[in-house]
Parts: sequence; structure tokens; C-alpha cells
Amino acid sequence: FSVTTQPPYPNTASLPCLVREKAAALISVASDENEGFGVQLLSKGKAALDGIMKQMLLTSDRGKDQDHKQGEAGLGGSGGASRRLSALCGSIVLNLSHQRPFYKFKGAMLKSLIQSMKGILMARPMQLLPRLAAQAKHKIAAFEASVAKQQNEFEAKGGGKGGAIPNWSGHRETQPHELILRQWVDVSLSCKVTMETLANLCANTYNGSGGGGGSGGQQTSTEFNRLLSAIAEAGLPKALIGHLFDQAMICAAMSTKTLPEQIVQSMDIATKNKIKTLHEAWNTLKKELPTEDAVRVGRVVGEIGERTAQCLLNIVIHFPTKALGDMRGVWKVIQQWTALLLTSYGDCGPQSLVSKQVEAVVSLSCQLLTKRCVQPTNAEILAKLAKGGKTPQTRVYALMALPQAGLYPSMHKFNKQIGEVMLGQLEKKEGCTLEEVCAAVEGLIDLYSEDDVFVDQVKALELVRRLSRFVPLYESRLRGKEGNALDSVEKEHHLEMLANLKAFVEYKAQNS
Repeated sequence: FSVTTQPPYPNTASLPCLVREKAAALISVASDENEGFGVQLLSKGKAALDGIMKQMLLTSDRGKDQDHKQGEAGLGGSGGASRRLSALCGSIVLNLSHQRPFYKFKGAMLKSLIQSMKGILMARPMQLLPRLAAQAKHKIAAFEASVAKQQNEFEAKGGGKGGAIPNWSGHRETQPHELILRQWVDVSLSCKVTMETLANLCANTYNGSGGGGGSGGQQTSTEFNRLLSAIAEAGLPKALIGHLFDQAMICAAMSTKTLPEQIVQSMDIATKNKIKTLHEAWNTLKKELPTEDAVRVGRVVGEIGERTAQCLLNIVIHFPTKALGDMRGVWKVIQQWTALLLTSYGDCGPQSLVSKQVEAVVSLSCQLLTKRCVQPTNAEILAKLAKGGKTPQTRVYALMALPQAGLYPSMHKFNKQIGEVMLGQLEKKEGCTLEEVCAAVEGLIDLYSEDDVFVDQVKALELVRRLSRFVPLYESRLRGKEGNALDSVEKEHHLEMLANLKAFVEYKAQNS
């Protein structure tokens, strides 16, 4: 690895791929739990770590302008490959920073990691799609014109009309569009890997799970807050929000025939023009590229969408509410994106990319509502997903988000409908998991715990009677196969929730 990653690269296509394979293999080996690898790496001297760090910073060292001057019309060129390698090395560096042998280098490692992520997330793959489409169309047309010219010249020399050109099999090892498609994929996947790394950086570096300072390598709250400040100062949350906006645009572009009218009416001219441009690019790609390549582009778009939402989720969870700033624009985009995804949600399976994106976006919505970062305007989408989400986790997130939305004054008029959805899930004869039950019970207690709020709704919903009937059913499920399948922590959590439910029902029976 240290030999093959020394820049400048030889002018070959195979070497960067070889280096990427080595980097990808190192990610699992250099996990935060495999301290043996860390010890072995440092036994070779700090130069080994420096080599990985240098590769991680290769993209940011080259600079955005230089990187975009390479390759086909700004699609990344060899810079696309270097971005992907830098992203992989960033994942390695984060894993190593959690290991005890690297605690003394942790500060410098994370500082460099944030710098690298900033450089990679500057690229906006969705905004590059029109260039990809134009270049692919041009390359394919030029190739076909070249083949036609060769055929005409062959026939002019007496080769016979319609005869095959000598030594021409009719197939080619490299498609004319393959290089620029690979460049776009490299830029896209570098963003995807970097988003995963950033999500892990936010999630795994607090109170001991990340090492760093303090006794025994535990990271203090002050150090974690300093890390969050560095992430914010580098503009990483802002970059992610830019990718989120792009996802809403490309989702609209891919489903223009089914765009909800209310979304169309809410768009300004600039937004409509962006969607039109992306729609034309997507149609060009579907027409010009082989089916498998067009499907690949769509898959990469969906994967980046899912990672964007998941990464933003971890930032929302761990950043203080004040540090998140005004999230109203983000909330509006999330609602539009979710509505767009739902236009094709009914036909997709639970493991489809659309389903995974919906799950990720709903979990992000849930956290924004929980942290009181946004002002909800309706609960229709959440109610729909609470009842008909493709995966249990999607339904859980929706059931967690619904009561949080219902607590906002602007949503009080929808309280009865929200309560009905929550109770309806508890009363389903089948298909409601214990995790969904727990989310619904906790949500109902949060929503109706105040004595002088929603009094009429509590009576109209017959809340006490319906919950009283549910208590023995919950107890029975916890004593049965489902309860026995839970681990000790999950079982304890459910028993605690059952006790809370009993106490809540008893109190409401006496005070309603």
C-alpha cells in the first residue's frame, strides 16, 4: 500500500483501482476494535500512518479548481479516482483514531479527516448529471459515426456492401461512455463513503466510544463539543444540506409524471428549471446508455440519497439545537422529498432503494421534531407511514414522530386523528411488532399526559377504555414467544413501558 500510493500516479488505469482495493480491504481490518492491527502498523514507524493520511488529503491538497480541470467536462477525471481513494482512507483514519495506540495522534488525525471530508463533499454528483448525459451522448454518437465511416471506407475498397470489417467482431471491450460514467461514479461513491464516515464520526466519538483524551482514552464532553465545532466550521452540515436539496431535485426530475400538484405550485421558476434540466438529462441517459448502466446510475443516486439522510440524522441527533440553526428550509425539502418518494412507494418492496430512502428520511423527520427544530404543518405523511410503512422501522419512526408533531400548538387541531392512528396500530390483530407497540404506547403517554390538555379528545377517543383492553394483550405478548426472543435489555425496556402504561391508565381513569 505505501509503495503504490505515492503520487504522482503512473498514467495507467489499473493502478488507482489496485490502490482502492487495498484501501477498501484495510477498512475492515483497521476497525476500531482491532488494536492488534494498530500496534502492527505503528511497529513499522509513523511513516505508515503518514502514508494513509497523505492519501486521505490528496483531494483537498490538489484543490477544487485543479480537480475539476481534469477529465471530461468537470466530471472528475483522475481526480474522481483520487476522491474515492481519499474517502476510503478517511474511513481507515477514523477507525484507527478509535484505537488505543493512536490516542496521542487523535487530534491531528481528526483535524485532517475533517479537512479531507470538506474537499470531497464539495462535489455535487446530482448537479453533474447533465454533463454526464451530454458527454455520454456525444461520445456514443462520435463512436457510431466512426464505425459508419470505417464501414463505408471498407465497402469503397471493394469489401462488399454489408460485409463485416476485417478483424471487427462487432463488440468492444470498452463502451464509448464507460470512462466518463466511471468518473461520475467515482465522484458519487466518494461522497457516499464520506457521508458514512461523517455519520460514524458524530455517532462514535462521545463518552468513551471514540477514545481521545481523558483517563483511559475517554473523550470528554468538552472535547466532543470542540469536535462538533470543527465539523460546523468546516461547513460539513451545510454541504450535506446542499446534497439533500439535490436529492429532492433529482427525485422530482425522475418522477415528473406523478408530481403532486401542491408541490409543483410551491416551486419557484429557478427550481422548476433545475428539475427540467435534470429530467432531460435523466431521459438522455436512459435513452443513450445500455439498460444496466442506466439502472446503475439510478441505484447510485438512491444510495447517495439514503446516506445523505442518515448522515444528517446523526448530525441532528448530536449537535445542540442552537448549533443546528434555522432548519425550516430543510424541513420543507424533507417533506417535499418524502411526498415525491411516496409516489412510487406503493409499488416497491421493503428492501428497495425507495423504501430505504423513505425510512432514512422519516427517521430524520422524527429527530427534527423531537429536538423542536421545526414547525410541522401537517401530519398526513407521518400518519400514512405509521399505518403503511414498508418496514417495521419505518413505522416505528413514524409512530415516534407523530406524537411529537401533535404536541406543537399548530397541530392541536389534528390531535384526535393522530391519537386514532396511534391507537389503531395497537389494536391491529397482526403485523404490529413489539417495537411498534412500544413506540405507540410511549407516544400516547407523551401526548396525553397533561390533565388540562386535550380533555375532549381523550373522551372522544375513549382512550382509557381502549388502552385498558390493550394492557393484558401487551402482557401476554411479553410472556409469549415474542417476549422470550428479546434480549435482557429489550425485555427490561418493554416491562418498564408496560408498567408506565398501567400507571397511566390508572391515573387517567381517576382524573379524566
